[in-house]
Order: sequence, then C-alpha cells, then structure tokens
Amino acid sequence: MNYSQLMSSNIIENKDMPIWIESIKDLNFDGYISINNKVPIPIADMSSIYKQDNPVELLDEEGNEIGLIYYCTNNEVDALNEWKFIAYLYEVEEQNFMDNEYEFQKSYLLLREECFIEYMNDFFHTAPIWGNFSHKDVFPAPYKKNLTQINVVRDLEYHTPVHQDNSLRALKQPYAFERYLKLYHHMELLFDKDLVEKITNLKDDFTELGILLKSFDDSESKRLISVMNDRCSNIDGICKCLNLVDNYKDIAKKIFFDFGKGSDPLGKDYSLLEKILLEQGGFNEQNCKKHLGNKANNRESFERFIIKLSAYWIYRIRCSIAHNKIGEYILNHSEEEFVAEFGETLINAVVLQVLKKK
Repeated sequence: MNYSQLMSSNIIENKDMPIWIESIKDLNFDGYISINNKVPIPIADMSSIYKQDNPVELLDEEGNEIGLIYYCTNNEVDALNEWKFIAYLYEVEEQNFMDNEYEFQKSYLLLREECFIEYMNDFFHTAPIWGNFSHKDVFPAPYKKNLTQINVVRDLEYHTPVHQDNSLRALKQPYAFERYLKLYHHMELLFDKDLVEKITNLKDDFTELGILLKSFDDSESKRLISVMNDRCSNIDGICKCLNLVDNYKDIAKKIFFDFGKGSDPLGKDYSLLEKILLEQGGFNEQNCKKHLGNKANNRESFERFIIKLSAYWIYRIRCSIAHNKIGEYILNHSEEEFVAEFGETLINAVVLQVLKKK
C-alpha cells in the first residue's frame, strides 16, 4: 500500500494488528515509506548462491548493522515478525490487506530510516556487484528451445571424471552461454588427456617428445582439430549443423568474419559462405568442391575442411562468450538464440562424437 492508503487503514497503534505499528512516514522519494523507522526496499532479483533460509544482516563500512535482508517469497502473513510485516504493508494491495492466504511476491531489504538517503545515493544501483542482488533490474529469462523429441545415443562414455562433472554442471546452467562453455570444456580436456597418453607411450624418443610438447603450445583451434581428427567420423552430420548458420548470418558475419582471425578456413571471405549456403544442401561435399577448389576436391580434403571450419567456428563462439575485450565480438543476451539454436547444436554434435567409446 502507498502512504495514503496506509494512513487511511487505521493501523497505527491498532491493537488488532498482528504487529504493533507506531509510526508511518512518507519519505517523498520514489514512493518509499518508513514504518516504525524501517524502510522496505524490494529486491527484484537475487543470486542463487544464497540459501535464503534466514535473514542476512546488512552492515555499513564500519561494521554497523543498517538493515536486514529477508527472503519473503512464499511466506504467509500469519508467520511474520515486525520486519516482514512492514514489508507486507508496503507490498500488499489495499483490497488484499489482511488476507491470510496472501503470499509475498518479492524479497526485501528492511533498511533503518536514518541510512536511507545514503543507501539510495551510494549503494542502491551497485547492489548486484557488492551484494549479489538487484533492487531494480531483472536479467531477461533464458532462451528456451522448442524440443519435441530427443534421440538416444549409443556407445558414449565419460573419458574422465571431470567430463561427467561438466555434464552435470551443464544441466544446472539456465543460459546457453554457460552451457556452451561446459560443452567446450569436454573438448579442451580431451586434448590434454590425449597428450598425456601419447607422452606416456613414448620410450626414449626425445624428438617425438619435443614435437608433442610443442603441440601443447599450438592455437586453441588446432587443439580442437586434433581432438576431432581422431574421433569425428560422421562429417555429414556435422554439415547439417553448419547449415543452421543460414538462420543467423548477420551474427555469424560479425563473429567469424568481421572479428575473424587469420586461421579462418574460408579465408575471411564472407561471400564464400553466402555462395555455399545458397546452394541446395548447403555444406555438403558437392557444394564445397564447387566453391572451395583444392580445399575440398575429394572426400578426404572435404572432411578435413569441415573439421577445420567446425573447430574454428566453435572456438570463435567460445571467445565471444568467454572474452570481454577489444578485438573480440561480445555476444549479448539478445543474441542467446544464436548460441542456443546454432552454437550448442554444432558443439553438441561434435561432443557426441568425441565422447564415443574407442
């Protein structure tokens, strides 16, 4: 309720109220009010790191308590203490006042009135940084895929316990950006595992050892190619995933070409991508042979090209998610569909092949 509604509700020093209310004050600041010298400030969004079982003290820079954070969502009115009842008075609509079935819609910071102006000026907007909660902004909901069927895949295995851990962590990520990075970690770890196994199998061949150790310093995309070369056999299946980029050519142009690198298998030539996608079937052996010449003039070279292109695109998407720096295209939330529908589909297709049993 607002200040006028509270004042007309006859709750000050009313013995019939579940909590004794001594004072109500209009703070003349964006509709905020002080009740019993405590100011209820709604929390719009909160990190999942908090257990949300008990109130949390909010301390100033000298360690003095200036308020309490209460997780009010789904708490009913009859279970309230003074602090929560004040939050309830602020949140409840006048027509629902004292409805025993009412449930909170938000959690609240109950701030001591004398700290209100300083808090609003110095801390309100930066709460997501120092407190892991937000009073105002709620991050947009994650993009949801419209799936109607899922296919089982035979002969997969976790090559290390970390691969299993990554799979389970990915399940808990609501946003495609974080899921993508977990899938990428599967491939990163496989290169390191392969390298260790190759070194272990060496005897006294120090030349070969030097070559293997040098490969550890290769570019990230070369490492992905190494993992895929040994394990990816369904190249045509990967091509089907590559063709999905046709729905997102504007974003693809920015990530793969405008912010591309010299290792681009298409030579940073966006017109080549357009020509291939205009052909019936998009990325297939026939179309690649037609437009790429020696890069795909037979089945073997075609497969090498597809693996190189997939590795390059997978890596460039990863950089656009993981890096926030000049020289990289930075994906924002409005582009999550691109990652969910194209990026995840492509890297999933590759991961399902590299995690096959040998």
